[in-house]
Amino acid sequence: DSHGIETHVGGHYLQGAVGDLPASDFAHIFVNDEDLHAAEQLISDYEAGKFASDQGDYNSM
Repeated sequence: DSHGIETHVGGHYLQGAVGDLPASDFAHIFVNDEDLHAAEQLISDYEAGKFASDQGDYNSM
């Protein structure tokens, strides 16, 4: 939503049922058809590290 793409996230509450359900493929993000290309580009940018913080490693604190 913060990038101007209206979304709906579904299935994320099913994680509480692990043990009764297969432990994969829970959360799904739905976008309008006209936002599909922009959403895919945003995901690609995220996976490429374009939103990474330069604050350092928090595990060393």
